[in-house]
Amino acid sequence: RDRFINFLLNECSKPADSDSNLKCEWYDQKLYAIKKLATESQNGLMVINDTYLLFNNKMMSLTTNIEDKNEKFSKCFKLKAAMNYGCVSQKQQFKLIDPDSLANTKFRNDNIVIVKPSEIDTADKITEIFKHVDVIVTSDLDLKEIHNKLKETKDNNVTYFKSIVLLDDNEFDSLQEILRDGPKLNLPDTQDKSEHESLLIELEQFCGFSKDNLETIFKEKENESLSKKVGLLVEACNEKKEEEKKEEKEENKDDKVDEEVDHLLRSLEENKSLGANLSELNDFANNNYSNQTENKFNKGDLFSKAYDLNASDIIGTYKSTLSAFYKQLCRKTISSFFEQLSLEKLLNIILTNPENSTMFLKYLNIRGNEAVKFKITSNNKVQYEEFLEMFKKILEISSQNEAFKPILKIILDDVVIKGTTKLIKKSIEKKTKEIKMAFDQESAAVEALNIHLIPETLKHLTQLIPELVFEKERYLQILSMLLLIPITFRKDKEFHQMIYMSVYKLILPYVQEHEKYNDLEVVNGILNQKFLKKIFDKLPTNIDYS
Repeated sequence: RDRFINFLLNECSKPADSDSNLKCEWYDQKLYAIKKLATESQNGLMVINDTYLLFNNKMMSLTTNIEDKNEKFSKCFKLKAAMNYGCVSQKQQFKLIDPDSLANTKFRNDNIVIVKPSEIDTADKITEIFKHVDVIVTSDLDLKEIHNKLKETKDNNVTYFKSIVLLDDNEFDSLQEILRDGPKLNLPDTQDKSEHESLLIELEQFCGFSKDNLETIFKEKENESLSKKVGLLVEACNEKKEEEKKEEKEENKDDKVDEEVDHLLRSLEENKSLGANLSELNDFANNNYSNQTENKFNKGDLFSKAYDLNASDIIGTYKSTLSAFYKQLCRKTISSFFEQLSLEKLLNIILTNPENSTMFLKYLNIRGNEAVKFKITSNNKVQYEEFLEMFKKILEISSQNEAFKPILKIILDDVVIKGTTKLIKKSIEKKTKEIKMAFDQESAAVEALNIHLIPETLKHLTQLIPELVFEKERYLQILSMLLLIPITFRKDKEFHQMIYMSVYKLILPYVQEHEKYNDLEVVNGILNQKFLKKIFDKLPTNIDYS
């Protein structure tokens, strides 16, 4: 049992590739819909052979195995012309049929064959081939003449719904050579070259460095070791990146708000005093924080995610759905352990070593983000409230057990403060103005707790470990972090009120309990800020602040 729980925890701490966030029951329905579509369209859900062709607009790509290596080789070919090209499914993997075994091949609409022009110079030959495949690839044909010949057969299916694709003669010869002799890797010629010259050639061909840039980077460093040269390359790339950042910052210098927030964030990272941080926030006191109109939920959203399928990409959809279904099944299974076992037992299994603790925190982040997103997309608060209740119990049990207490400090420092600060920094860099966009990909949830959960989490931590929350340096960081949230995510105006309420509750002890909370630097920093007073003025007067 314990090993199984640890296995599930490891799987649940990994972000999902898909952003659909459907529950297991919906994924079950989606898999059924995919299988039904595959049956009706005669599409396969597995690519049996290792070599296939794929079309995308005016390009065709060949993918095959490299002999004696567990690697794939792909090459693109530009199409010259085509007959009935609109009938060719785009981005579908076409199974390549050997012309010699064509007579014994059962027809499928994802079968394709490559033949020489001389083998399809009559309507009868073409009609016979189309009994087994849906698409023919060839070259050097007069498609207009061929189409007229097919019209004379009065076989409308072949004439108007079967496709012939033409390649340029050189491209066609190259395609046949790859299929006949296998792919030839285009390796650089470094024979009789020195080690340094070989490195330059390989960097130029494989990494895209220009010869002039490489010569500048390695000037008078030709005899250095390989590790030293790699270091020089990294240094040069970082300098280039910094230059691009400076240029971008220069271009965006009129964006005063983002610049000031960025400066404020740097102050937070350097642990400047609260007074310095809050004085800069005065500039934002005149912001309009009125509630925005609540977004209306589209009742067909979940249905669309489950049943909006495309036959042309059915294999890719099937694979991604299976992967997402597996992850959701793992999460559902481990959630059942939370219901069946006592939390004390479960935490005792999970928190026995640091590696498990880290995975457990990632799992909580992911599950919390999932609950928030499901609440927003479906207007269903059940999963959200269940998570809050479970999270509250975990915090309470951890505070009562000496063996689990260290996890509370980790949640406060690493998850709430550091995780949120890093997320804010990334959001400023990407100019993300909405919380839901910051957590659009589940990979963000692995690194930080969803912002919507911060007020409730801080409320419980303040009750359970006040000595840590109100420790001077950490306390200033928490306040600064909270005040950065409404500035960074300016579109979430309705949520701003919850953040201001959290700030209010954190400041309240300095007003009500002078003897215990009497740090003059903190008190002066709080009382001298008009910005905070305006926050309090905006709070409803009919709320129980207890």
